[in-house]
Amino acid sequence: MSSDADYVQIEWLDRKIGIMRVYDAPVTADQIAGGIPYMFFTVVQVTDEGDALLKGALEFPMRALKMIIRFAQKNTDWNMLLWERPSVGYDVFLKIRENGTDGCKMIKKFYNSATTTRDDREYTSAEQVMLSVA
Repeated sequence: MSSDADYVQIEWLDRKIGIMRVYDAPVTADQIAGGIPYMFFTVVQVTDEGDALLKGALEFPMRALKMIIRFAQKNTDWNMLLWERPSVGYDVFLKIRENGTDGCKMIKKFYNSATTTRDDREYTSAEQVMLSVA
């Protein structure tokens, strides 16, 4: 059985920023070098606090999101994945260490969409659910 590390690959551009690609099937380094198509990609930036910010993705296919969560739980020391969604007025916080490797806590925090940066956002409400990644 393949691990999620065979499907999720990160090309690190520097120590804290990389391009994360998720593939439909396990891939080898030769296939990646040859330009095999991927199902999803995003830029990942790891903060000093150990959180991974997922940038540039408008939508995540649920299968890709679950593979990214399982990959992060097993192969990184990240605490949380943060997906900023300013076009819809909320951010998604995926607390990947709260439910073992079976899932994670997903929190959508809504804010006034007039704010432009994460630092000046005032969250107005939140929804919280457990997300199964099995």
